[in-house]
Amino acid sequence: MSHDHWDDDTYQGHLDLALWRRIARHARPYAWPLAGLGFSGLVIAIVDVLFPLVTATVIDEATEHGLTSRLNWAWAAYGLLILVFAGFVRWFIVLAGRVATGVAYDLRCAAFDRLQELSFSYFDVRPVGWLVTRLTSDCSKVSSLMPWFALDLVWGTFSIAGIIVAMLLLDVTLALAVMAIVPPLAIVTVFFQKRLLGSSRLIRRTNSQMTASYNECIQGVRTTKTLVRESANLGEFQDQSTAMERFSMRNALQSAVYLPAVIVLGSVGVGLALWRGGVEIEQATGLTLGTLVAFMQYAGLFSMPIQELAR
Repeated sequence: MSHDHWDDDTYQGHLDLALWRRIARHARPYAWPLAGLGFSGLVIAIVDVLFPLVTATVIDEATEHGLTSRLNWAWAAYGLLILVFAGFVRWFIVLAGRVATGVAYDLRCAAFDRLQELSFSYFDVRPVGWLVTRLTSDCSKVSSLMPWFALDLVWGTFSIAGIIVAMLLLDVTLALAVMAIVPPLAIVTVFFQKRLLGSSRLIRRTNSQMTASYNECIQGVRTTKTLVRESANLGEFQDQSTAMERFSMRNALQSAVYLPAVIVLGSVGVGLALWRGGVEIEQATGLTLGTLVAFMQYAGLFSMPIQELAR
């Protein structure tokens, strides 16, 4: 069967808002868990911003006054932040699982109900294996994206904003030096995001074609034996599996290059903070060692939200 008649998964290069509005309707029953995910992302972003500040306080207190009793408050604050962080991480994992499984169930039920309403002509031109892929693998993929996208959107946005505000409040010059990595980081993210999305779509399309081919070969095994088409069917399937391997390798290679590129840019930010902060400490401008350590941590954290939002 020619794929031209039934393969409607061709990437058009633009975001289909109408389609996402239809999918979002299935998330309405889970509004409160999604709100909880957003709140978890907000709290975790605040904790991420506070960790370096507490570390800076401990370092400055220890270097200036030694091991005093005031450090106990800093240690207590650090321990409290760890407990809050761990608690909300556990909470958003539970909420994300609840939303993902619930939306997947609703999508599959709605899709199956819709299949019962379609005319016979719809099934005449679409293989069963292709339909099975849409009702199983693709529904799971869409439903798993919803909770994590809601979490990453809130966490990433507030984390980046909090880091920028904290750095500017600590030292404007050093903050501007660290934020010099933002333009190349944005360029790298946009460049790889488009390619990762394209290769991911090709993988899913080829996967649905392979599933359809499986079903056709099983259903038509008598015809295949009668017409002695074993070699021809094997050749067709090898073409599909080779394409699947090629697209998977392309996606893996893009991911393997993108992640180190982001890490390198984050390391550049840490290096800029260390270099510029060292110069300021040497010139006795008032920058403390604890503040320098905090900037190095902020520089390392700065690239993480952008990387997560680009996935």
